[in-house]
Formats: sequence, structure tokens, C-alpha cells
Amino acid sequence: MASMRGRAFTNPTCPRSSNTCSRSTPVRSASIFFVPDDVLVREEASALGVRGPNDVYGGVVPHPFVKTKAITHQLIDSDAQRPQGWSAAFAEKVRDVTLAGYTVFNAEDARLAAQRMLHRGPVRLKQPLGASGRGQTLVTTLDQLERFLQQFDADEMATYGLVLEENLREVTTLSVGHIAVDSLMMTYYGTQRRVQTTMAVRSMAAPVSSVCAEGGKHWRR
Repeated sequence: MASMRGRAFTNPTCPRSSNTCSRSTPVRSASIFFVPDDVLVREEASALGVRGPNDVYGGVVPHPFVKTKAITHQLIDSDAQRPQGWSAAFAEKVRDVTLAGYTVFNAEDARLAAQRMLHRGPVRLKQPLGASGRGQTLVTTLDQLERFLQQFDADEMATYGLVLEENLREVTTLSVGHIAVDSLMMTYYGTQRRVQTTMAVRSMAAPVSSVCAEGGKHWRR
């Protein structure tokens, strides 16, 4: 990407393990284009000097939970706990294109959601920070849910939530996305498989076959 933009590449100045991005202050510059390994929260982006799409490859969100799958399900009721910035309207709009389920932000709401769902079959618990099938647990009883909740960090749940979703078998995961760098744009869709990345040797999802479109041209991988 640095070569495509005609720029030099440099190592990250603000590791994701740090609690602040202040160490990046000396390198703030209008010529820097950031390629973070995760979606940035607005405060992180501001600390890095990111002002718009021409400064970063990726996304910037106003609240931590917005970058996760937590936003795709409704709360159990109007009195349920929720973080600042939660949009009930968005969850309602996407209800017909998502699996049946709930997003919860405390253990009691998780129990209520499970009670409503378990009579229809197993429930898949999804930790919103997980990706590519990681951070998921299948439960068939309330006792199994309790054991999970005893191990799940309450602060993490209050910040990012927990998704309870109907369980599917023999799933094929489809991906769709849009990429823009300067004047170059590409839209793609395809099916996923699991691969091992070279960064931190972690597992992630990647297209096993995809169809891409750029500048009116199409090609298949």
C-alpha cells in the first residue's frame, strides 16, 4: 500500500497493547497514512492525527462496541442495560437480515435472553471482539450459560456486550466489502475460509473464492 501511494513504510508508532497513543505525537504529519490492525475509536484516531478517509485505511467509530457484531441485535427490552451511544433504531432496521438473537450488557440480561431462546434449541454465545469463528460458545442449558458467565469478564461485557444467537449447522460464511484508497475503489464478495496470518500467527477469515469489481472490470479469485 505504501508503494501504491508512493510513500515510505515505517513501523507502527502506537502499539495496540499500549493504553495511550501519546507516543505517536512526534510523528504526526499530514503526509502519514495509517494502516491500523483494528478499527479505531474516535479518541484513538484523534490522537494519531487522523482527520478523514485520506489519513487511514480502515474505520473510525464513536464508541468501542460500534466496531463489533453487538450492534446487529436488539436488547431484551426497553429497560435493558446499554452503553452510551447505543442505537435501538439500527438493531430494529437490520432485524430481518440477521439471525434471531439478542445483545446483552450484563449477566442478568443474558439469563433472560437465554430463557427466551433455549426452548427453541441450542444458543450460540458470541463475544463481540471475536472474529473468524473465535470467541464462540454453544450452550444448551441455563447451567452451561452460568458456567460461561462466571468466566466472562463483567467489565468487558458492559463495554462490548455479549451476543446470544440461534445456532446454525453446516454454515457457509459469505463476505462483502468495499475498499477505497485515494481514487482507487474495489467492491468484493465471496465465501470465507480460515487461514493463519503471518502477524502474531493468528487465525482469521479470508476469501476462499471471491468476485471483485474495480473500474467496471470484474475478476474472480
